[in-house]
Amino acid sequence: MRLKRHPTTEPPLSFSLTSYISSWRGEDAEGGGMDAANLFKPLLARGKLHCIGATTLSEYRKYIETDAALERRFAQVLINEPTVPETINILRGIREKYEVHHGVRVLDGALISAATLAHRYLTSRRLPDAAIDLVDEACASVRVARETAPEAIDKLQHQRLQLEVEIHALEREKDQASKNRLASARKAMGEIDDELQPLKAAYEAEKERGDEINNVRKRIDELKAKADDAERRHDLQTASDLRYYALPELQSRLDQLQARKKKEEEASGYISSDTVTPEHIAEIVARWTSIPVTRLMSTEKEKLLHMEKILADSVVGQPEAVKAVANAIRLSRSGLTNADRPIASFLMSGPSGTGKTLLSKTLAALLFDSPDAMIRIDGSEYSEKHAIARLIGAPPGYPYCIVLIDEIEKAAHEFVTLFLQVLDDGRLTDGQGRVVDFRNTVIIMTSNLGAAFLGDMAEGPD
Repeated sequence: MRLKRHPTTEPPLSFSLTSYISSWRGEDAEGGGMDAANLFKPLLARGKLHCIGATTLSEYRKYIETDAALERRFAQVLINEPTVPETINILRGIREKYEVHHGVRVLDGALISAATLAHRYLTSRRLPDAAIDLVDEACASVRVARETAPEAIDKLQHQRLQLEVEIHALEREKDQASKNRLASARKAMGEIDDELQPLKAAYEAEKERGDEINNVRKRIDELKAKADDAERRHDLQTASDLRYYALPELQSRLDQLQARKKKEEEASGYISSDTVTPEHIAEIVARWTSIPVTRLMSTEKEKLLHMEKILADSVVGQPEAVKAVANAIRLSRSGLTNADRPIASFLMSGPSGTGKTLLSKTLAALLFDSPDAMIRIDGSEYSEKHAIARLIGAPPGYPYCIVLIDEIEKAAHEFVTLFLQVLDDGRLTDGQGRVVDFRNTVIIMTSNLGAAFLGDMAEGPD
């Protein structure tokens, strides 16, 4: 009823509609019943209503294009997904808001990592939304960690509490052994206090400095909002006082606090606990996707360099296969392969019992820290053409893992053709039209075809 009364107002009404404009249409988009679209169309035609609407392409085709009268009242503006550099600029523009809200400092490298990792690994979501959520959760995680005492302090406090309980119990004992133990417990608690006090003092001082910086940031944000409001009301005196007196003074105070804090960090070589770094962003991505996207640490570098030896410890007698697998994985981890394809793809051929499946499990344990990080598909189950519907009938949602296709020679020709798209483009469209990303998987196909011929080659010519 409010919609029916509202359009009768005579002056032009301008508003911005940020929700789905497709909601103007009723449940039955094909019907001619009364809905919000039919109420607003006369006002749009006469220029009484100025509107900016937002919707998705699929909703636009379903609800807006089917109503020609409504469609011609709007000029379609296609908003493309921003690129990674554009997303980084967007994140830089909103960084201050998140720093003030969470009371943390966000490094520029963290913003670059958020945009890059979101584009690479969160393929089911769009930029900049995915990158913004990464930054938001990383800021929240750092803030929670800052409000919690460091592990060293917490451990010492727990030990001190245990000693207090023990001392309280020993004080009621009269034997000499208990008295000796009481003296040693009091001495141990004194040593813990000597170690705990400087740690607590440093933690409280750091937290106090962070709170002071955050309070100044909040005050600056409030004054900026007041200055903007004063300019909109044409209160130039108030706006001038805020812009040229109050804000510069607070900004100078903030710069001094940040410079002092940065100097202390450089002197100690320690990054404050209220700083969001690229490592924090990588931890959030790993938590969301189970993908180990943390930087190549020295241990991982060593693991990649000595991959042949690690694999050969479990897979014996297959040096050529082990070397080929190791080289392909190293190329991918070095960023020298096509990023739009799977990490690597292999076809392992040979008789049963030669280590094809064992090599796959060993590779899963090496890359993904678990031999169970492997999805096994039996090609013999897809020997009929109609059976392929079972594979793509529902979104598989393969995580960062190994996809093992066993006995692929027994699968139907259509099954093999289906995986050509996966090997070439790193994606597959499921039965509901959704795109499944295979760029973070290793595809391994096994086959017994030609096993006798390979055996003859190994034996050599007669």
